[in-house]
Amino acid sequence: MESTLKKERVRACNFTEQEKSLIINLVAKYKDIIENKKTDGVTNLEKNKTWAKITLEFNAISPGNNNRSVEQLKRFYENKKKELRKKTAERKILLGKTGGGPPPDDSKENYEDLLLSITNEKTVFGLPSQYDGDAELAIPCEGDGQSSEIEFEVTNADIVVADLSEHDYMTNPWKKYKPSNLKEPISMSLQETTDKIEPDQPTTSGTRRLNNKSSTRRRCTTVVKALTSSDISKKYNELLDVRLEIASKVKQQLQQELTHNKLKFDKEMELLNLKIECSKQTLEKMKNTNQTNNI
Repeated sequence: MESTLKKERVRACNFTEQEKSLIINLVAKYKDIIENKKTDGVTNLEKNKTWAKITLEFNAISPGNNNRSVEQLKRFYENKKKELRKKTAERKILLGKTGGGPPPDDSKENYEDLLLSITNEKTVFGLPSQYDGDAELAIPCEGDGQSSEIEFEVTNADIVVADLSEHDYMTNPWKKYKPSNLKEPISMSLQETTDKIEPDQPTTSGTRRLNNKSSTRRRCTTVVKALTSSDISKKYNELLDVRLEIASKVKQQLQQELTHNKLKFDKEMELLNLKIECSKQTLEKMKNTNQTNNI
């Protein structure tokens, strides 16, 4: 009967913000082993040893002096990955909303960028679609007001100049414009042609050779992508190494203080024993003196 009952899980204290960041930093140190997708026996054994090593390092420098087990750290890490996927999906849904109501909570934890660099992008953002129109978010570049110019080489025969006088511009009968006029063909001055770059001719950073009949200028856009650089991970690893070194020095200093206090305690006990022996001898002498006087 008892074997069928599930063992009740022991309630532990919540993880603090410092403990959360420390766990993610330790996992980032061994991410090549923890995030390995192989499931054979050798790989699983190596993962278990790595989690045991992470647990020892965490308990050695835990900010809250709370000893955690391997199961607690693994469960915390897996839950945070689930929360990251959920937040990413919610942010993607918010891009299609039209507004209204209170603003959404778009706050981020301190360790989310590092956790995003550890996990696989495909498990967070999904595979890019090849058939529908789900475009990526694009943000215009915010420059310093200086427009970037691109040189185009076109012939004089390709340039179309529309001779529009000021009188024609001011007296254009737009009030008599009808919907049926929309079916009329576009004038030559308003027609656009697609830009084609010659594949045989090389392009430079400042000049492009085109075979089109007109030139177009587009605003520079920046595509928001996931953070995949390992610079943040390296900085966290360096910070973690420094903290480990400081912790080892503090531990060594505490051991020295403990040894010194132990020696001091031994000396004090030895001195106390000597005082007790002296007191006993003095008491014996006083007893002997009293006995001789009574005789």
